[in-house]
Amino acid sequence: MHIISIEGVLHMVWRRISLNKLFSENRTEEAPEPVSPFFYAGTWVYQDNSTNRKHQFEIQPNYDVYLDKQLIKTQVESVTPSRLILIDNFGFKIVIRTNGRSPISIFDEANDETYAIIDSL
Repeated sequence: MHIISIEGVLHMVWRRISLNKLFSENRTEEAPEPVSPFFYAGTWVYQDNSTNRKHQFEIQPNYDVYLDKQLIKTQVESVTPSRLILIDNFGFKIVIRTNGRSPISIFDEANDETYAIIDSL
C-alpha cells in the first residue's frame, strides 16, 4: 500500500490546475478591429466586358446596395477591412474586395465574374 503525503496531493492538484490554465480554451484572443460602416460607403464604376457596359455600384453606410440606381436587397454576411460579403435575395454572394484603403473589385457569384473597379464617383 502506498501512502501519499498531503504535500504530494497538493503538488498534484497544483500541477493539474497549472496545466489546465496553460492549455485552457478560455485564453483570450484579440477580437478583430471593427470596420466603420463608412469604409465601404461610396459609388464606384465597373465595366462588364461581356456586354461592354459600365455599371454604377453604390453602397450606403447602412449597407444598402444599388446597381445602376436600383436597390438590390442584400444581407451582410461579414465585414472586414479586406472584404465585404453580401448575400442577395437568391442566396448568391457579392464580394467587395479592398486594398486596405478602398474597394478594388466586385465578385458576383450569380454570374461567376469578378469586375475591377475602374472609377469612383
